Amino acid sequence: MSLGHTRNDLVRAAMEGITFNLKYAIDILSKYHPGLTKMLLVGGGSKSKIWRQMFADIFNLEIIKTNIDQDAASLGAAALVAYGLGYWSDYERLDKIHVINSIEIPITENTIKYNKIYPIHREVAHYMALAGNRLHDLSL
Repeated sequence: MSLGHTRNDLVRAAMEGITFNLKYAIDILSKYHPGLTKMLLVGGGSKSKIWRQMFADIFNLEIIKTNIDQDAASLGAAALVAYGLGYWSDYERLDKIHVINSIEIPITENTIKYNKIYPIHREVAHYMALAGNRLHDLSL
């Protein structure tokens, strides 16, 4: 950081850090389910076009945004209940409820940059975890 960094720089860095951490989780899950090419992004964060593009660039996936947004958890719970009580025989109705609002495609130039940064992020995360463990073990 330097005096030239702005509040926007710090917000973007936080968003990138969150997205990198989620990429780490996706990388692990991809070992068990390879071939992921697109992802549905839901929740309040899905309303941000900047963040959706960041996900596309960092994950190197198409990011789909639908009309559901932060109601995804409620919709999922309702679908489980409808299926569990026998009102639905499957979950195909969910595809009809979701209406695609936008699709973000990875920007190759950005993906290349993030691919260079990501290993450094993982290294920093590792050392921060070690430091956290050491701080936890202190008895002051």
